[in-house]
Formats: sequence, C-alpha cells, structure tokens
Amino acid sequence: MLRKEGLGLAAISERFGAPANVVAQQLFDALLLPPVLPKPKAEEKVCAPNPEQRVAAAHRGVAYLLEAGPGTGKTQTLVARVESLLAEGVDPRRILLLTFSNKAAGEMAERIARRHPEAAHAMWIGTFHAFGLDLIRRFRQELGFEADPRMLDRTEAVELLEYEFPRLGLSHYADIYDPTPIIADILAAIFRAKDEVVDAAAYLSLAEAMKARATTDELPAVEKAIEVARVYAAYEGLKRSRNYVDFGDLVSIPVQFLERDSAARKYFQQQYDHVLVDEYQDVNRSSVRLLAALRPGGNNLWVVGDARQSIYRFRGASAFNLNRFGTEDFPGGIRGELVKNYRSSAEITAAFTAFAQQMPVGDKAPAFTAERGILGFQPELRTVDNGDLQSAAIAEAIEELRAAGYAYRDQAVLCSGNDTLSNLGHELERLGIPVLFLGNLFERPEAKELFSLLSLLVDGRAMGLVRTTCLPEFHMPLADVADVIGYLGST
Repeated sequence: MLRKEGLGLAAISERFGAPANVVAQQLFDALLLPPVLPKPKAEEKVCAPNPEQRVAAAHRGVAYLLEAGPGTGKTQTLVARVESLLAEGVDPRRILLLTFSNKAAGEMAERIARRHPEAAHAMWIGTFHAFGLDLIRRFRQELGFEADPRMLDRTEAVELLEYEFPRLGLSHYADIYDPTPIIADILAAIFRAKDEVVDAAAYLSLAEAMKARATTDELPAVEKAIEVARVYAAYEGLKRSRNYVDFGDLVSIPVQFLERDSAARKYFQQQYDHVLVDEYQDVNRSSVRLLAALRPGGNNLWVVGDARQSIYRFRGASAFNLNRFGTEDFPGGIRGELVKNYRSSAEITAAFTAFAQQMPVGDKAPAFTAERGILGFQPELRTVDNGDLQSAAIAEAIEELRAAGYAYRDQAVLCSGNDTLSNLGHELERLGIPVLFLGNLFERPEAKELFSLLSLLVDGRAMGLVRTTCLPEFHMPLADVADVIGYLGST
C-alpha cells in the first residue's frame, strides 16, 4: 500500500526505522513472488497401495530389493510394509529402519507416527551414521574409549593435524607455510578409505603393494599414497588420544567391531528381526557390510532404491552396490519394481524415461506410466553452441512465456548450484529480466551474524566472537577479542 501511495524505498525505510535492505527485499517479494493463498485444512488422504506396492510390502524371507523410480510411491510402500509387519504382531522394537539423510529418516518416522505413534517411538528409525554412533557409545569400553567419544568436524580434524604435520617427515606433501589445503585433501582421501572400511594399516599395505609393481612413471603417485597412509596413522593416533571420532568412523568402526566380535554380532542379529533400508542407491561398501553383519544371508532384509537418484557418490555410493544385490551381496535375493508414477504428467515421465535410457547406471530404465495422465504441455529442450549463450536463451524463453500470458512471478529458473544460479541471475538482470534471487542462505550477512552468536553457546574456542563483536550490541575491541580467543585456545 505504501508503494502505491508513491513512497519510495528511502521513505518507507525512514517511516518504519527498518534497514533499507530489508525494505528492498520486501518490495522485491511483493513484485516477484506468486501470491500465497491459504489452504483449507483437510484430513490427510491415505491412498491404498497399488498391486505392485502390495506385493513388495508383503514380501517375507530372502533379501528383497525394490527398484522404485521418482514419484512411484516408495515411501508409501515402505510404510505399508511396516504396517503389515505390525498387523502380523511383530514387536516394533524388533524393526530397524535405516536411511542416509536425517530428512528422509524424519519423514519416515512422521509417516509411521501419524497412524502408529506408539510403534514409531518403539522402533529404531534413523540414519546409518546415527545407528553407528549409538553402537559406539553403547560399546565404548569394548571399543577402547574411556568415555563417550566426541564427534570431530572437518575443521577440527584439519586443526588437529596442523600441529603434527611438520613432524611427519613428508616429502611430496611438505608445506610448512600453509598446509591447510593439503591436509583437507588428505583427509578427504582418508574419509573415502573409511567408506570402504580400509584402516590406516590396510591403506599402507595397499600402497606398498602398488609400489612393488609400479613403473617409474607411476612411482611418484605411489609414494604420495604411502605418505597419505603415514598421515592416516598419525591422525588416528591423535584422535584416539583425545577420545574423538569423526564422521567416517560412525559406520567403519561398528562394521569392524561386529565382524570381529561374535557376541556383539549375535546380540544385534537377535535384537532385530526385520531390517528395512530406504535410499539404497546411496549405500557404500561400509553400509553393505554393516547390513551383512546385522542380517547374514539377507533374511528379512528389505531395501528400496533407484540408481538414477544417487546423490552420495562422493561418499562411495555407487550403482555397483545395486548391481551386486542378490549375487555377491546377499546371494539369492530377489527384486521388485514400481513403474506407476503419481507425481508427474505423462509428458514428464516420457521425457525422464528417454533421458534415463542414456544414463550409465543400473539396468535399463523402465517405461513409467503416469497416474495423472496427459496435461497437454510438452517439455522442450533447447541447446546452444556454447555456455555463454545460455543466459540469452533463457531470457528469450522467459519473454516468450510472458508474451503468452505468464507473468514473471509465474516463472521459475532452476540450476544445479548456488554459484551457477547467482551468475545466471546477474546475467538475466543485465538482459532486462527482473529476478528474485535470495542467494545462499548461509552467505547472507544476517545469517552469518546469527550463527556466529549461536556458536558461542557450543564452541569452546569462541571462534564466532570475531564476527559477533562487530555488531553494535556486542561491540568489543579487536585486541580484546584476540586475547579471549588466545586464552581459550591455550586452555
């Protein structure tokens, strides 16, 4: 209303005493965001499983892999399986439900809790890493920890090695001036080794075996691998001396423990009669070995996944693990498939199928059927000769849609990353297209200030103090900040 009265940014900011950037953001929102219409509260619609989903949910016995593409109701099928187990009288405490992300675990727990709240609280629902951390804490004495170990984040892991790094006698990775980037790269290699359950000793053995058959040209790379093994061993020793574990330990340590300790392995095998895994396309070798320890032979192991939706390849997730299911992994296991899509129109599912046929993962992509039918809008693929022309092509498409009656606020541009989106946003603005792009949330000044303030509650080193004391409400001279951080770092 104020804008309609002719008031500009400065006048509105002055009237309310609000920062100009906040007012500008609100004006952009009003101009470009679509209106949010209130939705009447309705009861949740529970759809009955289709025949393929019922068959998958009712399976019992040998290991079972359900291949379910996007929008085919995999979570509904998983929940239907849980409900069928509960209906048969299975104790919910004997059901273990694992996935890879906290979001997916939360969604599954919420879906089950809506209809079976007591059972949802009784069964174990969470990520592989949360399950591993729980196991480490329960068996900390057997694993050699004096007390509950503390989780070490990647920044702390780099700092832990910084002081030891110059004393490791490295040649290829020697950098006494700024070793931080090198340490970060070496730690990435160490974490990947843990994904494959390769400890420091095994890493060194593999590197030395490579050296024995290496050519002259290959020798430098092999020597680097041997130095990584040396850093790996030092890093593990430093962690143990301080009672730390890192993210990579949360599955690799439980796997090694269960594989060598028959009593603990038997305990967990008797604890859980049914193990269900969501997002199986994201498992790595450590996850597979954990499942094999829990359900040897795969009896009553039920997993669901789609090779074309893998997002954790940087952690070792691979279609290789899907392809091995029923053969090298869990021999005799069988597969099912869901092909009815409930999310998209026939035009979208046809485009996905055509694209998926070219993806070098998994088996041949199935031909999905669309429950929503045909909507009459065909996807369009436009190509340009080089990347510099993409923004102009997108701007042209936006204007064509606008001429056809679709306002700017009714159009959205999606990209694979924030950096790409930011560059594209600047280019579209240069070409005269009004853009609403909030950027990466964690890069916004107000978010950084809030996180810096909150970090003071949990960070014993008080690294957030540097930014927090720049705020007027918490102003502190920089020299005092340095003294505080120096004191905390020395204690």
